[in-house]
Amino acid sequence: MSPESPLQVIETAIATIKPGAEHPKLAGDTDIYADLDLDSLAMVELAVALEEIFHVSLPLTSLTYEELRTIDDWVALVEKTS
Repeated sequence: MSPESPLQVIETAIATIKPGAEHPKLAGDTDIYADLDLDSLAMVELAVALEEIFHVSLPLTSLTYEELRTIDDWVALVEKTS
């Protein structure tokens, strides 16, 4: 696993996906859609970034708004597939 935590990687990936956008400090309960204004394309880009960094394969069936609303949801998915 990468020396960076999933939260740090998610912060970096979001900054890359939406450069120049101001984002609040991420916390576990940060809603990636409401708080960060990420759309479905950004969600896929985030998933790809996490797969590459952590050498995991995230199941496509898990990449839904309902299952991945918060940062904690994303962290749990990465940890579950690691």
